[in-house]
Amino acid sequence: MRGACLIAADLRGTDLSGADFIGADLRDADIRGTELTKSIFLTQAQLNVAKGDSSTKIPSSLTHPTGELAKNKGKWWTKSSNTARPNLT
Repeated sequence: MRGACLIAADLRGTDLSGADFIGADLRDADIRGTELTKSIFLTQAQLNVAKGDSSTKIPSSLTHPTGELAKNKGKWWTKSSNTARPNLT
């Protein structure tokens, strides 16, 4: 993930344990239900511009964007949501 352009990527429910996020662009990336607790170099700024929910597992040093921060950024960090991928068949 290092330096990856993940703008609007669908990462729902993905296990990204150990992933290196240095320089990764997570703007509008859908990370609902994603496992990020053991990722490295993930920043609060990256989380703030992604789309997630309370089922998104993040490192203990970071916080789920909520309230005014989420509203002002137009993101949808929510208490719960469906993390299932859409059926495209």
